[in-house]
Amino acid sequence: MKTKNNILFAEKMILSRFDTLDSKIIWEVDLEKKITGVTRIDHLIFVTTISKWGIGQYTSLLNFDTGEILWMIKKVFISILITDQYVFSLQGSKLEALSVKTGKEHFIISTTFKWTSPKLALIGERLYLYSKKKVLEVNQKNGQLMEVKSPKGIDLQSTTCLVDEFQMSINTITTPDSGVGFVGDMGGLGGDASGGDGGSDGGGDGGGGE
Repeated sequence: MKTKNNILFAEKMILSRFDTLDSKIIWEVDLEKKITGVTRIDHLIFVTTISKWGIGQYTSLLNFDTGEILWMIKKVFISILITDQYVFSLQGSKLEALSVKTGKEHFIISTTFKWTSPKLALIGERLYLYSKKKVLEVNQKNGQLMEVKSPKGIDLQSTTCLVDEFQMSINTITTPDSGVGFVGDMGGLGGDASGGDGGSDGGGDGGGGE
């Protein structure tokens, strides 16, 4: 949902939500770590931070309406997909699911793709892992995998890029000041661009085997 006349901005360790119409701060939060990236998806805000000493990178999830910090974990996500219940993260051939509410691990599994990194897609309410060779459906409750056909009307095996409203990518780059930056986040923090349509899932289909 797009929120008019509101922007998010960071000053060192402070994240603020600002009403541009009334020129006032709605809330501000001290994350106690240097902010290196901010991404908003509807009512959720992902904030990546680095410790004061430059050791350890973190991800926090905040409520956009209130500024409440829902959780903070010592991890930076490269590519994620979000549902109402879970944050799914692909790291090579591993798929991890975290609780949106708590940040705690729901499951972590090997995707069984041996020679290529799979891609992740949420179509309807079904979660898919796919490559040029095969398509798997992920049971969101327990992480079990089942080989299936592509959903009707879409050939996932020939799809090179698929982005939905619950998906975003955060690609880390080196910067002179903090050592870490986030493509797409550092230029304009937050703004009204909700929906997360600026990214795509990670991993190519190079190689054979599957």
